[in-house]
Amino acid sequence: NMVTDFLNFAKPVMASIHQVDLAKLLEAVIADLKNVRPGDYDLQFQASGDAVVACDPTLLRQSFLNLLTNAAEALGANGTISVSVEAPRDRGHVRIFVDDTGRGIPDHVLSKIFFPFFTTKTHGTGLGLSLVQKIILAHNGRIEVHSAEGKGTSIFITLPIPSTGA
Repeated sequence: NMVTDFLNFAKPVMASIHQVDLAKLLEAVIADLKNVRPGDYDLQFQASGDAVVACDPTLLRQSFLNLLTNAAEALGANGTISVSVEAPRDRGHVRIFVDDTGRGIPDHVLSKIFFPFFTTKTHGTGLGLSLVQKIILAHNGRIEVHSAEGKGTSIFITLPIPSTGA
């Protein structure tokens, strides 16, 4: 796993760009998560607006699955993961929110989570979140993380909507 993760991280992002409905993509990722990480947690999903972006669906799918897997692993019994997609009509972007009620990330760790090979997991490679960040940046997007130890984590991703050429 570590070699595969490292090779994925080290190689340049070669995106195959398509118009993709992020709400549909996230619904598929959520179904995958329930198979990959079964558990007694609640997963809520909501979408508003037309969330079509120009992206590589395989790369974004990998990013979202990494984020949701981390959220599921951070949950205690009966935790909740909330995923929402917002595409305001008057804005040139789509926002994706991933919130969990897990253990949160300590302040001294939060500034390091996107560093390659940094991990707090016993069996982690430390490449998951750095790969997520690399993919989001390759799509001209932004990722922000807010967390409070013992109170969960919120991740905000902003991706541009293609202009209509008006």
